[in-house]
Formats: sequence, structure tokens, C-alpha cells
Amino acid sequence: PDEASVPSRVPLLVLDSISGLVVTANMITIGLAADLPHQAGVFDAVDTGFACFFIFEFICKLFFNGFGRYFCGSDRCWNLFDALIVFTSCIDVIFYMSQVRVTGGSQDSLIRMTKLVRFTRLMRMGRVLRLRIFKELVLMTKGVVAGMRTLLWAIILLFFIVYILAVVARQTIGSHRIETNDAYGTVLFSDLLWSIFMFFRI
Repeated sequence: PDEASVPSRVPLLVLDSISGLVVTANMITIGLAADLPHQAGVFDAVDTGFACFFIFEFICKLFFNGFGRYFCGSDRCWNLFDALIVFTSCIDVIFYMSQVRVTGGSQDSLIRMTKLVRFTRLMRMGRVLRLRIFKELVLMTKGVVAGMRTLLWAIILLFFIVYILAVVARQTIGSHRIETNDAYGTVLFSDLLWSIFMFFRI
């Protein structure tokens, strides 16, 4: 990058460092909130603070990078994910403020909606993958995703072999109705599905 762009990147580097700490703290509070439901009000207030930080971070990055570079640059996938998190965070804040102000029967339906919105907080845990310390984990995840196609064909090949063996066993051994010496009087390879299951166990 040119020298003129270096000063504008310094705030972003500082913001990324702070964001890493905030994301880690948010992960810890999400776990604690699951074990301490009687402190839900406290964790809701804390989580609203995290949501406000994520909104502030999004605005700062949009300001320093510009709209086009932010959504069309090399990190556009992560940035779109951040934008989705900010959108759900805004909804989370709105529901929390509404829950504080609303009283009476209408609050029950609002609480139910708030519980649904809380599930979107789990998406924030995905932001931890952006931290540099998890670079190897991201590479490993990409390798697993890339290998899913090969794994799928391996499973199909395995099923094809099992199916052929099951058909052969059904037409040969199964036609003689050989019973085993168990309590159920099981007949070996009595039907095709049972034959497939037996070979799959082997």
C-alpha cells in the first residue's frame, strides 16, 4: 500500500485488536448466560452493550474503507457476515429496549420474540474466526469443506459396494433361510434391507 493509506489503516488495526477482545468476551458471556438463566436481565444488558460496540465498529470500518471497498473488496464475504451480525444486533437492541419499556400482557409476546432473537447472538461467535490466532483453524475448516465432495463420493462408493454384496448374499445365502442360534431365531439375509444393514455393520 502507498504511504498515504498507512495512517488511515492504523485506526482499523487498533479497532481490530479491540474487536478481538470484545468478541472473546462476548463468547464467554453467551456461555455464562446459558448456565445462569436467573441473571438473564443482567446478561441482556451486557449483550446490548456488545451489540452497540459491533454497530459502532461497523460504522467506523464503513467510514474508513468506503462503501465500495468494504462490500466489494477482498474481504467482502467476511464484511457481509459482519453486516448481517450488525443487522441482527440492531434488532436485538430494539427488542431489549422495547422489553424494558413495555409492561402488561403485551410484554409476554415480546419476551417470546426476544428469546427467538437471542439465537442470532450465536452468529457473533463466528467472528472469532477472523482473529489472526485462528488462521490455522480457518485453513483447516476450508480444507474440510473442500474435501466434502470427495467424502460424498467415497460414501456413495461404499454404499454401492455394500449394496452389491447384500444382493449377492440375498440371492445365495438368503435363499436357503439359514437361522442363527440366537433368542430371536434370526434368518440370515432374509430380505434386502436386512442384508444391507448386516454388511454395513461389518
